[in-house]
Amino acid sequence: MVVDGAPLMIRNAFQGRTGGVPWLAFFPQAEPLAQTRWPTVESTVDTFTAAGFTFDSLQQIEEITAPDLRSYAEWIRVRADSTLAALSDHEFEIGMQRVERAVRDSQSPGPITTRLDLLVLR
Repeated sequence: MVVDGAPLMIRNAFQGRTGGVPWLAFFPQAEPLAQTRWPTVESTVDTFTAAGFTFDSLQQIEEITAPDLRSYAEWIRVRADSTLAALSDHEFEIGMQRVERAVRDSQSPGPITTRLDLLVLR
C-alpha cells in the first residue's frame, strides 16, 4: 500500500547508467545484456507516471556490496544477478577467471562498493 503523497523509491541500476556496477568490469560481455535487459530511467518514470506518480528526483547512492574482493568473488560465483545468470557457462567462467586474478593481485583490502540509482517518485 502506498500512502498518498509518500515517496516511492526505486533503487536500481538502469540502462545507460551502469558505471557503478563493479562486476561489469570483469564481465564485459554482460554489458550488452545489461543495456537491453535493464530498464531505462525514462521507461520506469513513464510507467509510474501512467499510474499517477510524478518524478521527484534521481540520485546515485553508494552502498557496500562486500567487505572485500574475495567475498565479492564468492557472491559473483553463485550468479545471484540475473544478468550474470544469462551469460553462457563459458562466458561466465572467463569472467570468473578475471575476478580470481584480481583477488590474487589485489593490494586493496577495503570494501567493494556499488553505485546505484535512487529514483524517487510521488
